[in-house]
Amino acid sequence: MNMGYQKNLTVGAGAFRGMQAQESAIIMDIFKAWLNFVNESRFQPISPYYSCDPDHISFSDAGSQGFQFIQDPQDNMLIFHSNMDIIEHIPADDIQFNTTIMALIAYLTSQPNNSLSN
Repeated sequence: MNMGYQKNLTVGAGAFRGMQAQESAIIMDIFKAWLNFVNESRFQPISPYYSCDPDHISFSDAGSQGFQFIQDPQDNMLIFHSNMDIIEHIPADDIQFNTTIMALIAYLTSQPNNSLSN
């Protein structure tokens, strides 16, 4: 099975802490294996829970894979999904960390032998 993937990071500007596996034991195992490439204790939790509200659900409903990053909450509910979602306060350390994690996950997903494509 070869398809696209969407990783949702629209829950504010907080640092990534892990990912949600959408109640899939197979995805849990894949994400846990990917943690071997992340030498960072801040990004470790892999949650088995299904995240049903975020934007990635439309991708899942269309037959593609969609996953939610677990993020530090900060005060995102005050400005959630507004024009000030990230621009007003984006901690430099968090965005540098998040872009590194996002690039790694995008790279691992894009590999032809990744477990998501088998």
